[in-house]
Amino acid sequence: EREKKENRKPDDYLGKPYYDYFIGNYEFSQISDFYYKDKLFKIIINGKPILWEYFESEVTKEIKAISDVIKSKYGNPTLHYELEPRYKMKKNYTYLINSWTIGEKKIEVRVLDSGTSYWVKTIIKQPKIEYKIQQEKLIKEKAETLKDKNVF
Repeated sequence: EREKKENRKPDDYLGKPYYDYFIGNYEFSQISDFYYKDKLFKIIINGKPILWEYFESEVTKEIKAISDVIKSKYGNPTLHYELEPRYKMKKNYTYLINSWTIGEKKIEVRVLDSGTSYWVKTIIKQPKIEYKIQQEKLIKEKAETLKDKNVF
């Protein structure tokens, strides 16, 4: 990971300057971390926004850049799918390109179509903990529904 560059470059998508961050040659703009009972269980790394007119050249380049870093540590992906042509993609959908399963951990490289731009996202997660969180949420929602039924 490189340190912040001294110069800023304009971000055409958000209209304000931001720093360049890299993992290998993969340029990213944000990292979000998620915790369950004070333990990290998921990280989402959002690549730089790529405007639709640069889809063909930039999306493939960013997928390769982050996948090469992951391959250097874990080998070839467990699953691989070809990138959909831009005209087949749908707004607000993410498309799985590469996935690695390493013990309890899963790493995914995905492409998000936001309608006007694309993002190569890298997700590192623990699926069992995600499932547990979903189940706890369902139980809580059901309890709230049962509790509130006496309002009527």
